[in-house]
Amino acid sequence: MSAAGSEAHPPTLEPAAPGRSLATLQEIILTVGSSLDLATVLQRVVEAIAAATGQTDSYMFLYDDDSDDLVLSAATESVATPFVGVLRIPLGEGVTGFVGASRETYVVERDLHADPRFVEHAGLGEERYQAMICVPIVARSDRLVGVVSVWSPASDRFSAEDVRLAEWIAVVVAGAIENARLHASVSRRTHVLERMAELSAMTTSGLATGRLLDLTTEFVREVGAADLAVMLVRDPSGTDRLILKSVGTQVEQGGDRLQAARRELLAVDADVRRRGLAWHAAADEVRARLGQWFAASTSAPLRLAGEDLGVLTCYRVADRPFAAEEQALLATIAGHAALALKNALLAEELLQHNELGHLLRDVVAGRLAPGVLRERAAMLGLRARSYTVIVGSVELDPHAEPAWDGPALVLREVAHAVAERIPSARCTANVNEVIGLVPATPDEGATDAVRAALAALAAAVQLRLGATVTFGISAPTETLEQLRVGLAEAREALTAGARLRPAGGVFTLDDVGHQLLLSRTADLATVRDRYSLAVETIAEYDRVKRASLIETLSVFLDLRSRNEAARALYVHRNTLGQRLQRIEYLTGIDLADSEEWFPLQLALKIHHVRTGRVAD
Repeated sequence: MSAAGSEAHPPTLEPAAPGRSLATLQEIILTVGSSLDLATVLQRVVEAIAAATGQTDSYMFLYDDDSDDLVLSAATESVATPFVGVLRIPLGEGVTGFVGASRETYVVERDLHADPRFVEHAGLGEERYQAMICVPIVARSDRLVGVVSVWSPASDRFSAEDVRLAEWIAVVVAGAIENARLHASVSRRTHVLERMAELSAMTTSGLATGRLLDLTTEFVREVGAADLAVMLVRDPSGTDRLILKSVGTQVEQGGDRLQAARRELLAVDADVRRRGLAWHAAADEVRARLGQWFAASTSAPLRLAGEDLGVLTCYRVADRPFAAEEQALLATIAGHAALALKNALLAEELLQHNELGHLLRDVVAGRLAPGVLRERAAMLGLRARSYTVIVGSVELDPHAEPAWDGPALVLREVAHAVAERIPSARCTANVNEVIGLVPATPDEGATDAVRAALAALAAAVQLRLGATVTFGISAPTETLEQLRVGLAEAREALTAGARLRPAGGVFTLDDVGHQLLLSRTADLATVRDRYSLAVETIAEYDRVKRASLIETLSVFLDLRSRNEAARALYVHRNTLGQRLQRIEYLTGIDLADSEEWFPLQLALKIHHVRTGRVAD
C-alpha cells in the first residue's frame, strides 16, 4: 500500500521494464546471500538499490526494539557515513519514522522540503534532494525490520516501476537481514559465553587482584559495547581501588570526551589514594563528574553473600541506552567478578601474610570483642597497652606517566622503610596508605623522635622517587580497643595536613586542628552573613580587575599593623591605605574598628579553604 506525499503531482510513469526489475532482484538476492555479516549485507543492499533506481543515494534504517528507534545502519552518501550507527529516528517522526510506524510506502515526487512529514537532519546532506521513496521492511511475522529510503536530487524522477522495485527489494531483503542479525546475535552470544567461561575460570585461578580487576573491566567494556567502563571496588584489607577501561570512538568529539573523562577519573583516583575516599563515595563523585560527558550509562553492584564489594559502570558517548539484555549481561559479569575478586583478595592476603592488615580491618569494622582483640594482638606480638598510630600517603609526580599500580609499589617501599627507621614499629601497606603502630612510651621526646624519623624518610623518598609523602600521627591510645580511634585521628591529621601543605610532611591534630575546624565549617551550608558576602565581593573585584585586594586584606589581618603590612607587601604605606579604602568602599566594613577584624579574618580563611578545594 502506497501513500503519496505530493498528490497534486502524480509520478511520471515510465514504461515498465520487467527485465530490468528481474535482473535487479536477481542481483539483490545474490548480494544478500553473499555474506552473513550484517554491516556488509546492508551496505551492498543500499548500493544495489541506488544503482537499480538510477538515483544518487540510498539509506537503510534498522528498527531497535528496545528504544523504539530507527537506527541509520548503511548509506551510500559519504556525508552520512559518520552518522551510521549513531543517528536514531524515533518511530513516527518524519517520513522515515512515519513509514516505520504505518508500514506503508511513502513517495515524495517534488518539493521534498515542503512536504508536511519531512524533517531534515542536519549534516546528512538532505538539503540537496528534491524527491524520495521510503519503503518499510517487514518480516513474515509482521515484525518491523527497518526502512529503506531512496533519494533523488531532481523532481519527477521516480517512476511507478521504481516504487514497485523498491517494495520488491524490501520484501527480498527482509529475510536476509533477519538471518544476518540472527547470525550476528548467535556469534556475539557465543563470544560472550566463551569470555564468561574465562571469567569463571579466573575465580579459582589465583590471579593477582589488580590483574583480575583489569581483565574484568576490559571484558565488560568489550561485551557491553561501551566507550568507557569503570570499576570501583572495596578491598577487604581496607583499600579502595578504581579501575577503568576506555576505547576510542569515531563519534564527533568522542575522543575529546574520553580524554576529559580520563582526567576526571585521575582526580577521583587521587582522592581515593590520598584522602582514603571510600568506594561508594567515589562512585557518587564519578557519576557526578562523568554525567556531563556521556549520554548513557548503566551500573551493576559487585555483591557476594550480601556483602557489597564495589560497583561496575559502563558509559556510552552516543545517546543510545543500554538494552535490557546488555544490563542483564552486566549484572551477570558483576556477579562472577565479585566471586573472583573475593577469592583473589583472600589468596592475595594469605600470600602476603597481612595479619596486621586483617587485625586493623576487623578493629575498624568493630567485629572483635575485647577478649578476642587482645588474643589476636598477642599472637601478632602487639603486647603494649598503648600505641601511636601512623598513617602515610604518597602522591606521585603529576607530570610522570600515570600508572594505576604505581603508588602501591611506593607505599610498600615506604612501609619497609618505616620499619627500618623505627625498629619498634609494626607496619602494613595497601594501595592507598601505609599504617604503622609504634608502642607509646612515657618519654616526652618519643613523639618528636618518631616525627624526625618520618620527616627524614619523606625527604629521602622525595629526593629518590620525586614522590610527595605525607604522614599523620595520632596521640597515644590508652587501650587496644582505641586503635580504631587512633587510626581515624591519624587519617584526619594526614588529610588536613595534605591540604595545608601539599609538599608533604608529618602532622598531628595539634598541627592541623585549626585547619580541620575551618574545613568542617566550610563543609556546612554557606551562611550569607555580611562578612562572607564582603569576602566574596572582594574576590569578585580581584577577578574582574585582576587586583590583589584579598591578599592585601589577608596580610593586614594577620599582622594587625599598617606599617608591617606595607613592608610585608613591599608597597608604600599610602598605597596600602588606598587599597584598604577600596576594600572599605566595596564592603561597607570599617577596617579601623578592631572588632571587625576577627569575624572578617575567619570568613577570609573559610573562603581560602573553599577556593583551595576548587583549585585542587
